[in-house]
Order: sequence, then C-alpha cells, then structure tokens
Amino acid sequence: MKRFSDLPPGCNIPAKKSNTYARQYGPANRIAPTFHMSGSLASLGHYVDRSIIARHSLPIEPFRCSMPNLDVMGGRFGRGGPGRGRFPQNLALPFDQPHFLAFLGSAPLLTYTHDFRPSSSRWCRALAVVTPHIHAYSLSYLSALFSEKYNSTIYRLDILELAVKRKQGGNGVINSQNSASRPSTDRSSRRSEKQPFFTRSSHFSSLHTSTMKDDVAFDHIDDRILDLCTSDESVSSLLARDLDLAPGDAWKALYGNHVQKSAGSKKVDSSGQADLPQDALERALRCGKWGPTQPSDLFLRIYHDAVCAIEENPIRGMVSPSLMGSYGVIPLTILSTVPDIARHMSNVIVRAEKEVFLATNYWQNSVASKFLTDAIRELDRRVGARGSRVVVKIIYDRGSPKQLLEPHYMVSAKEYTGKKVNVPHPDEIPNIDLQVMNFHQPIMGTFHSKYMVVDRRIGILQSNNIQDNDNMEMMVHLEGPIVDSLYDVALISWHKALEPPLPSHDSPATRAGMDSPGERHAAMFGPDGTFDSSSVTANPESQPPNGDIYTNPLPEHNADDPHYDADIPAEVTRVQASVSPSATETRMQAISRHLNHTTNPGFPPSAPDFPPNSDSENMTPYIPHRATDPFPMALVNRNAHGPPDHKSVTNPQNAAWLSALRNARESVFIQTPTLNAEPLLPAIRAACERGVDVFCYVCLGYNDAGELLPKQGGHNELIAHTLTTSLSPTARTHLHYNWYVAKDQTAPITQSRRKRSCHVKLLIADSRVGIMGNGNQDTQSWFHSQEINVMVDSAEICTAWLEAVRRNQNTGIYGGLDPIEGVWRDKEGREAEGVVGVDPGMFAWARGVVGAVKRVQGTGGF
Repeated sequence: MKRFSDLPPGCNIPAKKSNTYARQYGPANRIAPTFHMSGSLASLGHYVDRSIIARHSLPIEPFRCSMPNLDVMGGRFGRGGPGRGRFPQNLALPFDQPHFLAFLGSAPLLTYTHDFRPSSSRWCRALAVVTPHIHAYSLSYLSALFSEKYNSTIYRLDILELAVKRKQGGNGVINSQNSASRPSTDRSSRRSEKQPFFTRSSHFSSLHTSTMKDDVAFDHIDDRILDLCTSDESVSSLLARDLDLAPGDAWKALYGNHVQKSAGSKKVDSSGQADLPQDALERALRCGKWGPTQPSDLFLRIYHDAVCAIEENPIRGMVSPSLMGSYGVIPLTILSTVPDIARHMSNVIVRAEKEVFLATNYWQNSVASKFLTDAIRELDRRVGARGSRVVVKIIYDRGSPKQLLEPHYMVSAKEYTGKKVNVPHPDEIPNIDLQVMNFHQPIMGTFHSKYMVVDRRIGILQSNNIQDNDNMEMMVHLEGPIVDSLYDVALISWHKALEPPLPSHDSPATRAGMDSPGERHAAMFGPDGTFDSSSVTANPESQPPNGDIYTNPLPEHNADDPHYDADIPAEVTRVQASVSPSATETRMQAISRHLNHTTNPGFPPSAPDFPPNSDSENMTPYIPHRATDPFPMALVNRNAHGPPDHKSVTNPQNAAWLSALRNARESVFIQTPTLNAEPLLPAIRAACERGVDVFCYVCLGYNDAGELLPKQGGHNELIAHTLTTSLSPTARTHLHYNWYVAKDQTAPITQSRRKRSCHVKLLIADSRVGIMGNGNQDTQSWFHSQEINVMVDSAEICTAWLEAVRRNQNTGIYGGLDPIEGVWRDKEGREAEGVVGVDPGMFAWARGVVGAVKRVQGTGGF
C-alpha cells in the first residue's frame, strides 16, 4: 500500500487498523476500510487543472468547503448491519454551510462500485456525501476532470464518489492519529431543525443517486462490435435465404456467441461532457450504413455511446447491429390525439400491397381499434378485387398466465375475435393471412413497442397504444432504408417462425430506393421550406367544387364513416379541415371539438381565441415535411427485462438519452408523460449546472398511482420539486419545467381527470438531433420494457417538431412551474385541481398497488 500524501491540508485520518487495511486493500480482497475521519478539509485547490477550467468555461477559483469534527458512523466502516458500519442512505447533516465528508475507501462500501482495482490505477477513490448546497462548480470541475483527463466517472450513488490522487511510491502507511473527540453516536441528536431535503424522504436516491450497476456508456467500440456493425448479415438476411427459419434461431446463429459477462469498468461520465477522441468518432461512423448522408458530430457522439451499449450483449439493441445505423426521410409527423394517428395508420393499411406488421403495447376494443379493423376489412376487399393475397401480423401485450410458460404465445381466433380485442375473424377476411401474437416477458418485461411496417416500404413509429383515451400523442412516418431496420425489429420481436412468411422478405427498402414526394407534396410548403397550413385549406384542387374549407369542410374520416385518401397531401388537407371552424364556431371551439373526439364530447375550451388570420397559431395535427433529402437515422432501442430489479440499464436507448444530455452544448428538450428514472435525473442536473437549458414538458399526475410503488421512482410532482430545489441558483435558470397544457386550455389538468393528458415521448438536443418513439423517461421504460426509438440527425425535422409542440400545445405558455419551488400555481396561488402534492403521504404505497393493477388491466398509464 502506497502513502496517500496528496490529501488536502488540515485532514486527519485516524485508522484503528491501518495495517490490516493496508494488507486487504488489493484488488482480490475487497474488505471495506475500518476508519473514521475528523478534522477539516480546507481546500482542494491544488487539484485544479487550469487548462480544464479554460476548456469547460468553469469559474476560475477552486471551491472551498469545510467540515467540523464528526464521526459520521459513530463507529467503524465496513460490512454488517446498523451500528456496525452500514452507511445510512438518509444521513441528516446539521450544517448550513457547503461541506462534505470524505472517506478513503474501496468498492465494498457500495455494491454498485464493482470491479474497482486500486493496485492497477494511479488513482484511488474517496467517498463523499454532498449536501444540495455544495457549489455547483465543484461537481462541474470534477466531472470535466474525470471524463477528459482520467477516463473515469463520478458516480451518483447513495454517496457521491470523488477521487484522491495517490502519489507513486511510499511505504504503505496511512496516518493513524486518533481523533481528538467524537460526538454522540445517536444520529437523531445530530439532526438539525432544518434538515436537508433528502432526509425527509427516501427519494434522495431519485435525485442524487443512480443505482446503475451496469454500464451506460463505454469508452470505445471494440473490434468485435465493429465487425458486427459493418457486416452485411442480419436476422432479415438470414430469413430471406431460409423462410422456415425462426427469427429467434437466426439471432442465435448470428449473435449467440457474442454474449459476454459484464465488464464493469469501462464507463463514460454521464454528468460532464465526454471528450471522445477522433478515432472513436471514426469507428462510430463506420458502424452505420449512412448512404449519401453525413452524420453530424453530435449525432455521432450519441450514436457512439448507443453502439457501445451492445458490447456485452447485442440483444440489448433489439435490432441486428448491421442495421442499427441507417438513413431515410420523414414525410409526415403527427402531433395530436389517438384518432388522428389511427386515421393515418388506417390509410396506410388500405394502401398495402403485400403485408402489414402491426405492433402495439395494449390493444383494446375501441374506436381507435375500429379504425384499424375496418381498414383491414377494406384491405381485404381491395386485395380480393385485384386477385391477390396479403399477410397481416399483429403483436400486442395483454397480460396472460400463458406467458409464464411461453412469453411469445400465438393467440387463437376465438380469443382475438372476442369482445376485448375484436379483430376480424379469418372468415371475414378470406384474402388475408392473419396471425396474432401476445408477448410479455414475465414479470416486468412489458412489450411497450408501438410501430407498424407496411410492404417493407413504410414504417410507422408512434407513442400511442390502440385504445381510446384523452392523450396527446406523436407519430412519425418513415421511408427509405431505415424501414429495413424497423422490419428487422419486427422479425426479432416475433421470435417464432412466421407462418406464412412475410412476402417482402427478399425486397429490402434499401434496394427499392426512395420515391420522390411529388408535386402535390411539394405544394404544401412555402418558399422557406416550412409547412404552410393555409396552403392545404386554400388549395382549390383539394377542395370540393365551389366550396370553402371554413363553410363546406371535407367530411371527416371516422371509424363509423371512413373516407380513405390516396396520399399524404390529401390526408393533411382532410385533417386540417377538421380543425377549421364551422360557421357557428370560433377557432378555439373547433380545436376543442377535435381534441374531444371519442372521449370528451362537449368539454369546453378555456384558452382565448386567436384572430382568423393568425395561421401561425392554428393547430396543425399533421405536420408534413419536404422529404426530398435523406438524413442519418439510427434505432436506439432496448430489450424486455423481466426480473423485478434495476440491473438492465445498459442499452442503446438509455445510453443515447444520457449521451444527448452529456454532449448538448445549448439545449435539451424533453417531453414525456412521466419523468423519474434514477439515471436520468443526475444527468439533467449536471446539464443545468453546465449551463445547458433543459426543457422538461411532463404530464401532471400521469400514472401517479403506479409511480408511488416502491422502486418506481416517485410521482411527477415530487421529482419536479426535488430536482428544482437541488440546483444551484444559477443552474435553476437553466431548468424550464412545465406541466402539459392542451392547446385549448390555460392550466394543466391532472391525468386522473381524463380530460387533457399527454403521452408524447420526445428528446431533442441542440435543435439538431431528435429521439422519439416508445420510451418514457420513467423506471419501467429505463429498466424493463421493450422500447423502439428512432434517432434523427436533421435540424429541419427537429425545428419542425419544436414548432409543432409550440403550435399544438399551450405547455410553454401556461404550464411553467415556480423556478424556485418546482410547484405549479395559478395567478391566485392555487395548485391544480386534484394534485397529489409533493408529499404523497405515508400510505402512498397502497395507491401504488391500485395503480399497478390498473396497468395490468389496461386502464393505467403506459
């Protein structure tokens, strides 16, 4: 054991058993240190590297903090129960000044600091507890120091890890002076009247900690993964050569030998900017099939971390590695209610020529499902008229005891034609070969995926389930080679042999190329390339003869009265007509009518109307894009994980989200129904402390009951409050937390009222790189559910998405939380009706049980 001689001045480290500790401090014997610490830490100034300060625009002076005499444990450190060295998670620290308590230590103090080998490193770790009042600069500097210079990580665990430099050489003796005095060992006697916020609740860990036992990002892409990504082989290619092969068997043949045990030591800091070397970015570039496009630096950095997340097991990406990075176009985005998304899905279904593969989390017999089942019947009629056949496959997750024995079980016609699902019977659709599968990975591995692939030419990726609700949702229409990637996801999700096979097995989208959007599509855009909503309401060719859109609107495409359109421009025109006012309506009343479809007829608007000539303020449910030039895309997914633990954190989805927050330089926009995932919160906090503007648009009260269960992260109000109040005053100016407010409202409405909720899942970094799809920013999506997400590298698309959020919601106008308290109140100082409040109460777990039951029944939040 070498001497620790570079500790800050004024630091005493008594150790009762320093010789024993010295003998046991090697990599093979992880016995925790048995000492306590007293004295004061006067300065960490001599650790500061001025070049790092300059590169990361940090304050010039190093931080200072002090610590009075204190024996934290009232005894020694080590394993064992209370009173024998276990570190208290909710330690009450009776100080008002910035301070920390540091202890030299090794991995045994915490299970999460696995694989620490001090003998092979110039650095050993010190463990520290930091109050919310510690200077933000100290964390920013240490994050920059670790990621840039020492390729290490500051972990936010039950206690925060810092680092202490170890001098090379020495006689292996630790200062063994005894402490001059010790305070009472009774922890309650050391609590102050005004405790730090984390002593009031177990949700300290939700903000300052991360139980990330697995890695979330790696420092390089190894040769093995590089070979898999650059290969031409995929599950899709194997099935194209052998139609009898099950996708699960194809996966094993390709990637079964590439599963490794957890490396546990390669990590990139998730709280400070990662300075990837140029060769790492070049390897990331080689790991995608980008065609004629060129990924941006930000996109490549995020993609690099996503690819690294499959190093130990490629199945974490839920797509063949060779198809993870691709390119394509997005002709259409929908930001509206479930019926609007179902309308487009039904139009795409009836236009199918060979096959439809539809995946959703929860399928419920509903108005939403009727759009799709009627479209399947219409497809059968059209197919019969042209004398051909079409294959349709549907996969969903409706909890069943059968999944305990067979997670992927084929649903009988008797079951899927019943009143709960109500899919057409095979006798009703004689020209369609239909198969239905019910998939769930017990216990917690929900099939949360929501997508559709048609003819291997069109991909639909959306946030909504097939059920009726009041949610604002989001959908993107994909075309180009990226559809081959989504097709590969569909095969892997199905797992079993396809009977019959999909007809497009040998017709990849990459080979077919991309169709030109056409003149009708181009006519929807102004000279600057942005969508002009007035163009679709004033286009004579799109209107009834001698009609005006405001007085004689096109008939609405409804489940009971279908009106299918031939292409996207016709769909956009019809939907835009439905949000245009009749002769007796104001514009806002027309919008309310549209939002009330199916679930809330007659629910009135509270937002003021806007002038008739204010087209920039009008709601545009369908947002078309020019789709002339392709751009880089990647699938950043995660696989289903059944065990009720938090071990499954390493996957491309989580790595991409964290990397976006880590690498953004200006802003990160996040919209999600729930936000409470442990690994995410420190990353948001670090981004704000770094000066990045983080916008969090969250739905008030969404799935509160389910999130109140233990280990689910906590409900939205608690997280908003604790996150806000934990930031330094400067960082608070960079956190913009808003509750969702619908386009026709002036205040947030709790999700429990089922009037105006939001289920959009979207993250945009620096208005350049966007990630949208199935994943929520909650514990379930981060640790358990199968999620499919697309990452796009297009400033044009991301700008259009942000503009659509502004136009189609009032979240940014009326939803802002108090920047100091993290609580929403109206002008009279009242909180929203029906809120749980920051403190859910002592019986919150009981409500959590009720929420869990509702989720299984399909009536809770997903």
